[in-house]
Amino acid sequence: MERCFTLIDVYEFATSFVLVGHADTRRHLLHVSRATAHGAEPTLLPPVSEDLCAYTEADCEAKLHTLADAAGVPLARVLRASALLGMVRFLEGWHLLFVTRSEMAGVIGGHVRPSRPNKK
Repeated sequence: MERCFTLIDVYEFATSFVLVGHADTRRHLLHVSRATAHGAEPTLLPPVSEDLCAYTEADCEAKLHTLADAAGVPLARVLRASALLGMVRFLEGWHLLFVTRSEMAGVIGGHVRPSRPNKK
């Protein structure tokens, strides 16, 4: 099933990042692990796991608070993005590339085409 997210919220925990994709009234979670074993072979795939459940806004907040309580940190959003461009692995760990701002560039066949000048 294809999903189109209008916003992506990023939450940071000690061992992972949690990305929350907003699709209408539903929320979808993606967990990105920060843990890397020293001396282990680097993998070609990013350390990502998708939560297959679709949450309501209240259920998503409850799940995030549970994760924050388990990590012993307050729940705080670190970034709100328009899109996730991808992940790239450099010398040390994986880096996430986000689009943080977009503007309407034009309309083609009745579809709005955004201009996305700012990447973070």
